[in-house]
Amino acid sequence: MAAAVFTRIDGRLPQVSVWAGGPGGLKPDPRPWEEAAKDFGFVEELTALQPRVTGEGNKERFAYWLSTFLYMRETARLECLWGEYDRAAAALRKPGKAESRISVAESTLVPIRERLAACLESLYGHLLATVSNPGELGTIANWEQHLIPGIILEPNEELRTLLGRELPSAAQPSRRYEGRPRIIVPAARTVLAEGEALTLRVLILAGEPASEATLQWRPLGAGEYQAVDLKKRDRGVYEVTCPETERDIEYYVRIRAGENVVVYPATAPAINQTVVRKSS
Repeated sequence: MAAAVFTRIDGRLPQVSVWAGGPGGLKPDPRPWEEAAKDFGFVEELTALQPRVTGEGNKERFAYWLSTFLYMRETARLECLWGEYDRAAAALRKPGKAESRISVAESTLVPIRERLAACLESLYGHLLATVSNPGELGTIANWEQHLIPGIILEPNEELRTLLGRELPSAAQPSRRYEGRPRIIVPAARTVLAEGEALTLRVLILAGEPASEATLQWRPLGAGEYQAVDLKKRDRGVYEVTCPETERDIEYYVRIRAGENVVVYPATAPAINQTVVRKSS
């Protein structure tokens, strides 16, 4: 059972990040991935339990933790690939003919860069499946501003200079999002002052623009839902304000992106987000 796995790994998770120029840093792992992967056997145990989880809320919570551990495992794999690349690159710095160095770089370094890029894409897919608040958005900022430049972009540029040509697209970080559309509400209000309107900032993560995006709300516990369109502010950032300012309400957000219809919270409309008024 999942509880047994969580109990066993509590306080014993593999360390995949270090302080390196700030929190959330990484370092190359000299071990082959086949050895390092043994630290993550519990991930397969949890993955095997996923079909047994029922209920939309339970599925969402289980998926959050599974994606978190899959993200950790892919981070560890990236560190092993980084170590493999550094060893191969160091060997090329030894004296030798330029033509020979270029030939070896083509046959050894370029394939490793391609595997690094593929690993990063997989890692990002798991990471983006967990993001739900400003702190977790900060993890993405750390990758974009701190990790990717040093691990991916700068070595790619050095290799490009050595080869005298652009690297193949497979060696470059992907800019595509291939996952299922997600609705992220970074700050879900639960209490409002009397007369205060509920205003939400909503992030829509999808591979294509949402064709529909609405806030569905009603007085708490009864009545028909009323729809308010989300207003796009920038790329996947939307805002919406509920017109009700006096009564307690319940609501959910609904979007359509391609063939996918997604709601927030995942249990809606059976169980919605609720907002109550604080008496003065």
